[in-house]
Parts: sequence; C-alpha cells; structure tokens
Amino acid sequence: MCLFVTLIMVTVICAKACPHACDCNDFLRGPLQDDSTYTSVTCRSATNVTNEIPTSINKLSFHNLSYIDTKIVLTHNSLNHEKFPKLSHVSFLYCNVLNLSYANLNGLSKLKLLDLSRSKVTHLEEPFNITNLEALDLSSNRIRVIADNVFHNLSSLRTLNLSGNLVELLNQTIFTGMSKLESLDLAGNRLSIFKSEYFISLSTLQYLNLSNNLLQVLNEACCDSLQRLRHLDVSQNRLARVAPGSLQLPSLSHLVLAENPALGRSRSPSLLIGLGKRLQNVDISNTGLINIPPAITHSIKILRLSRNFIRYIGCGHLDSYPLLKLLDFSSNDLEVIEDDALGRLDLLSELYLSDNKLHSLPRHLPESLKKLFLQHNQIESLSRGDFRGMPLLQTLTLCDNKIKEIEEGAFTELENLSTLDLSRNPINVLPAGALEGPRQLRILRLANLSVTSPAKEMTFPLHTTEHLVTLDLSNSSGLTTQFVADTAALAASRELQELHLSGEQLKHISSDLPNFLPQLRFLYISNNPINFTGIQWNQLRNNTKQRHEYTSQLHYQNRSNEMKIGERFTNDNFNNFTEVNVIQTESATARINKPSKRRANDIPIGKSNLKMKKRQEEGSVIFKNETVNAEKVIMYSVTKGHPGILVLVMIILSATTIFVVVIFKSRKYVKRYRRRRNDNEVRNIPNVTELW
Repeated sequence: MCLFVTLIMVTVICAKACPHACDCNDFLRGPLQDDSTYTSVTCRSATNVTNEIPTSINKLSFHNLSYIDTKIVLTHNSLNHEKFPKLSHVSFLYCNVLNLSYANLNGLSKLKLLDLSRSKVTHLEEPFNITNLEALDLSSNRIRVIADNVFHNLSSLRTLNLSGNLVELLNQTIFTGMSKLESLDLAGNRLSIFKSEYFISLSTLQYLNLSNNLLQVLNEACCDSLQRLRHLDVSQNRLARVAPGSLQLPSLSHLVLAENPALGRSRSPSLLIGLGKRLQNVDISNTGLINIPPAITHSIKILRLSRNFIRYIGCGHLDSYPLLKLLDFSSNDLEVIEDDALGRLDLLSELYLSDNKLHSLPRHLPESLKKLFLQHNQIESLSRGDFRGMPLLQTLTLCDNKIKEIEEGAFTELENLSTLDLSRNPINVLPAGALEGPRQLRILRLANLSVTSPAKEMTFPLHTTEHLVTLDLSNSSGLTTQFVADTAALAASRELQELHLSGEQLKHISSDLPNFLPQLRFLYISNNPINFTGIQWNQLRNNTKQRHEYTSQLHYQNRSNEMKIGERFTNDNFNNFTEVNVIQTESATARINKPSKRRANDIPIGKSNLKMKKRQEEGSVIFKNETVNAEKVIMYSVTKGHPGILVLVMIILSATTIFVVVIFKSRKYVKRYRRRRNDNEVRNIPNVTELW
C-alpha cells in the first residue's frame, strides 16, 4: 500500500499544472513522447500564459483573444521551437488579429498547421516565413487585398483555405513558389474572373473550390494549367456560359456546376459536362435545364439533375451514360418516362424521382436497382406487376402521393425489400395480404392513412412481421385497430424495437403488450386520451432494461382536455424510473408526498416541469381536482449497466499492490529475525571480545 501511495504522490508532484484560463488535454502520443504532461492546450487569455504552458505540447490554440492579447503573443516571439520543440499546430480562433504585419512567426520553422480563421484579418502584406508549413487556414475573415509575395516562402504547403473573405481580384504571381499545393479553397469571395494565369505555378493542384463567387463565364483556356485537377466546384455563381473545351481536363473526376440557373439558356448546353475521360461525378442541379444534356464521355457514374425543368425522358436520352450508378431527377417537372427509357442502365442502383408529376410508376426499370424514391408525385394506384423485374430492390418510398388502391400481390416481386413507406396517401382499404411479398421487411411506415374499413377478419395487411424493427402507424386508427387485434401479427413481431401509435384515439393499452413485444425500445403514443390506471409500466420497463444498454423512453401526450388519473399514480409506478416530467398547458397545482409522509410545499406547475428523482423524492403525485389538463408526460428509465472494465482494472491493481506490500514486509521481517538470532548466538560464546 505504501508503494502504491508513493507512486501516486510522485505522479502528482511531477505533473505540471494547467495554466489559468486554459484547457489542457492529453491525447495519444508517440513512443518517444514519454516526458510530456499535455499534448494539447487551449487558452482564452495571453497574460503570462506562454510562460506557464508545458514545453512538450503538440497543439496550442487561442480562443477569443483581444487585439492586445493577440499582439502580445505574436509580437514578442513568445512562440518558438526553442521553447516548444514539439509544437506542430497553432490556432487563433475568433481572435482580433486584424493585421499580420506585426506578427513574428520566424521561430516556428517546424510548424505544420496554422489556423487564423474567424480572426478578423483584413489584409495580407507580410510574407509567411514558415518553410515547413503544410496547412494554412485563413477562412471567414475580412481579407480584401493579398500581396504578391505573401505565400512565396511556403514551399511545403499542401492545403490553403481562403474561403469566406472579400477577395475581388487575384494577382498572377500570388501563388508563385507553392509547388506542392494540392487543395485550394476560394469559395465565398467576390471573384468575377477565372484565368489560367492565376494557377500556372500550381502544377500539383487537385482540389479547387470557386463556389459562391461572381463568375459569369468559363473561357476556353481557363483551366489549361490545371492538368492534375480532380475536383472542380464552380456552383452558386452567375455562370451564363461555359465555353466549349473549357472543362477538358484529363484528370477531372468530380465536377459541380449546380446553382447556376442561367446555364440552361446557354447556346450549347450539351457541352456542359466536358470531355474528361475520368469524369465520374457530375452535379448540374438547378441550372435551368429543359432537356438532358448528352455526355461526350461515357465514364460518368453519378449524375445529379435535380431542381431543373425536365418534363420528359425518352428512349435514348441516357444512352451516353452507360455506367450510371446514381441518377437524381428529383424536383423537376417530369410527367412522362417512356418504357425502357431507364432500363438500359444496367448498373443503376439508386434512382431519385421524388417531387415530380408522375401519374404512374415507370416501366421496365433496371434489375440492378436497389433504392427507388417516388415520394411527392401523383401516383394513383399500385397494380400487380408494377415492380416486376426488380428483385434486388431494398428501399421503396411512395409517401405523399395520391394512391387510393393497392392491388393484392402488388409487392410480390420485391422479396428483398427492407424499407417501405406508404404514408400520407388517401388509401381507404388495405385487405389482408395487400403488403405480402417482402420477406425481410424491417421498416414499414403507414402513417396518416385513412383506412376506415378494416378487413372482416381484423388481420393486419402484413402477415410476415417477424423481421420488423420499426412500425409507424401514426394517425392511422384503422390500421392500429387491426394490428392490436391481430394476435398472430403481435406474436410474430418479436424483433420490433420502435412503434409509433400517436394520434390513434387510444384510451387504453393492453397490459400484454410487453409480452408480445419483448424487444421494444421506443413507444410513441402522443395525442391519445389514455387512462393511465392499471398500466403495467414496470413490466415494460423491466423487459426493456434487461435487453438494452441505453435509456428507454416512453412518451405520452394528451390531445384532449382531460387525462384521467383514476387511482392516482402510486409509488409502484415511479420507483423504477429515474425522472418523471409533467408539462402543463393550463395552471394547476400538485403536491409531492415523500416517503416520510411530510408534504412538500404546493408546486404551481403551469408550463414548468414537475421532476421526481428516484433517490430524492420517491412517492405519489396527487392532483387536487383528480384530473389535469396535461400536454405531455414523459417517463424515463435508465439501465443499470455493468461497472465496466475500469473497476476490474482498479481491483487488479489494488490486489497486486497489496500482494507486493505483503511480500516486502515478510522479507523484511525474516531478515530482522535472522539478524537477532545471530546476535544472540554470538553473545552466548565465551571469551567474546568487546570489539565484536
């Protein structure tokens, strides 16, 4: 035990305290960094801070410094590698830097990252002399002017972020000397001209972001010096014309031209996509297109055409995109899709047709399709055979349409379907077996369906519910009646974890519900005039606690004016819950009876919360008028988890320490005993000299 205490004392004495107004963190360190106390320090003040910071840190950040404090740090050469030999990251976030002309960063020759974002920098005039710097962030400042020689000494820089500033014009030699730059972000500035001369020295540039500027034209030679560019983003500009050949970049793989509405009126919109042989991802959303622009290159795999004015897709319109895997036509004016217009896309796996004007499902879709989104259209019915030839389909969303009838067996072909959403459709009748076909259905959403004529057998439309994880029947009273009454469907739903029954006019919940749904984690029954008397919350809570490692929540919300309390909430209702909140819509008064039978003061609830802690105020809640105009009652139960591996480690360490101490004490006692025995033997020898 003494050894253990000694180790703790040595550790505390050797540890260096964190400076005042700073937050210190110890992250993973390298094998040779065994002498450091902290690896990251974040400070909100500069007063004597640099003299107190541990010298072995890797990252140093300053937040919300005033102009005077910032100048103290940057002027007096308080940051240098003689004092901080391992410092590689320095940040000044939300500081009043204003002008970098006074900054003395010459001592940080080994710095890898410098972050001056959101620091109110207005202009850059003095050069950065940090030769080993790899990342420089100057985003979200007020920079208007950048001198020619500012970045000339940054020969190792790979990432430069100048986004969110006020730059209007770039000099031709501004990026000279940055031979290793790979990423350049100029988004959110006021650039109106895009010239190739700006980037002549950036032969290694791979990422260029010019979005949210004032560009109007892309000239033929604007990208001549960017032969290694892979990602080009010119979205949210004022582009009205893209010159033929301007995007002929041999390495370009990702092109973003979105949010340029005037591009659709270009004389040659067919050349928008360019000629790059490696182009794979193209986004031309909201560009004012009326027709699908043909592509000269056949390598595109992702094509986004959302928020345009395309009304018609005919056979052959997509023949120049044979490798497509994702196609997005959402938020257009699509009314007609010819048969087999999409069937030739043999590799297509995701198709977005939501928010259009389709009256029927498109025919002959690719067999490779896995996700199909058709919400917010005008589809009126689903017939047998509509989904023929799509055996791999896993996700199907048909919510917010005008579907009135679903023919029995409409989903027979979709054996691998796992997610189905038919919410908010004017469906009046769902006969037994209407949803049969999918064998692995895990998420089923049937919210806001006006099914008023349930089947005579009172059976749920889906018989195979054994794999359901989420079932949403909110505001679908007819389907809720079917599901609750169908004992076979309830018994089969043993994997159900999330059940939505909000707004069903439920007045009671069967006490057998926990037995039917042993895996239930979330039960939503808001907007229901439920009588809480006799509901076995403890049984449901216990079933949940034994099987899950996180908090289970039961939500109740009363849509009507009265919630009957009946025999009151008893202590049995509360003693297994950590917290109970009652939120009132009208003024009322409640009393809390503590176990000691001493009544607390009357608590006016109003719109506040009435909280009952399990350890502090276990007891019953009584309302004066036996009823309460309640808006919401939330009951929380928390799982009592295992103490964890930390406790086990502490026990092992304590046992080891005690064992070592016992052995040490035993050896010491044995030595002392032997020494005494030898002394006694010597004293008993006759004629022993005094020298002995």
